[in-house]
Amino acid sequence: MKAAIRLEGLGMRFGTTAAVAGVDLDIAGDDFLVLLGPSGCGKTTLLRMIAGLLRPTEGRILLGDRDITHLPPRDRDLAMVFQSYALYPHLTVERNLGFGLGVRRTPKAEVRRRVREAAALLDLEPLLARRPKELSGGQRQRVALGRAIVREPRAFLMDEPLSNLDAKLRASTRTELIRLHRRLATTFVYVTHDQIDAMTMATRVAVMNGGRIEQVGTPVQIYDEPATTFVAGFMGAPPMNLLDAHLRADDGRLAVHATDVHVPLWAGTDAARDVVLGVRPEHLRVARPATADRSCAASSRSWRTSAARRSPRSPSATRGRPCAARDRWACASATP
Repeated sequence: MKAAIRLEGLGMRFGTTAAVAGVDLDIAGDDFLVLLGPSGCGKTTLLRMIAGLLRPTEGRILLGDRDITHLPPRDRDLAMVFQSYALYPHLTVERNLGFGLGVRRTPKAEVRRRVREAAALLDLEPLLARRPKELSGGQRQRVALGRAIVREPRAFLMDEPLSNLDAKLRASTRTELIRLHRRLATTFVYVTHDQIDAMTMATRVAVMNGGRIEQVGTPVQIYDEPATTFVAGFMGAPPMNLLDAHLRADDGRLAVHATDVHVPLWAGTDAARDVVLGVRPEHLRVARPATADRSCAASSRSWRTSAARRSPRSPSATRGRPCAARDRWACASATP
C-alpha cells in the first residue's frame, strides 16, 4: 500500500557541521521524487534518515499519518536499494530475492509467490538458479530491485542505483525504472547527482545544496523556472551563463544592463536594483556584423523573464540579487 512521506524541519548534525538543515518536504503517495544535487549536499544523508539508518537530530518523518522518526528500519515498511548491489554471493537469485521474507518468517508459499511475481516483473525468471557472479551488472541491479519489490513496501528508497552501470545499460535501466514505477504506482525517492536521471525519470525534482532544498518542482519547472541562481547555474549542460547586471527603467520601459549587454524588457517603472542575468547557451544566436551593435535584442519570441530572488536558505546563491532572466533568451550581439 502506497503512502505519502512528509519531512518536517528535518535536520542532521555531525558535531558542529549541519549535513542537513531544516528540510520541509511533502512526497505524494505516487511520486517519483529525485533528490538532486552535487556531492556533499546532503541528499544521501536525507535518504538514510528516511530509511532509519541515521537518526535525525531535529524534526520529524511521517509515513502517511504515522510518525516513524524513531522507529528502527525494520519497522518502517520501506525498502531501500543501495548503490552497491549488496547481494549474497553464495545464494541463487531466487534465494536472494526471498531472503528478506524468510528472515521475517513469511510462509514459504507466500515467499514463492512474491519471488515469482517479482522475477516476472523484472525479466529474471531465466536467471533464478544463477548466483550473482554469473550475472551482468544490469542483472545484479535488477535482482537488488526485485529484493525490494518482494517486500511490497509502502515506498522505495534508492541511493544512486545506476552509478555502477555503463552508459548504454544505464539508459535502458532508466526506462525499466520508469515502467516499474508506473506499474507499481507507489512512492519512489531516488538520490542522484546525474541531471539526466532526474530529468528523464522524475515526476518531481528536489534540488539540494549545502544541506538545504533550493527548489522543488517538475523537471520542466526546475529547468525553465529556476528559483535561485544556484539552481540556474547547476541545471543544464553546458550550464546557464550568469552575469551580474542592473535592472532599471529607460523611458518608461524596463531594461537589464550588464557589461556590453543591453536587454530591453517591457513597459514599467520598477525601482532600479541589481540582478543576475541568466542566458541559456542553446538560446544564443549569432548576428551578422552589419546588424550587430554589441547589445542583446529580443528574439522573435517574447522575452520570458523572472525576478526570483535568492532563497533565504541558499548560501550559494547571489545575495540580494534576483535572477532577472531564466530561459528562452537569444543574444543578437555576437559577431562571427
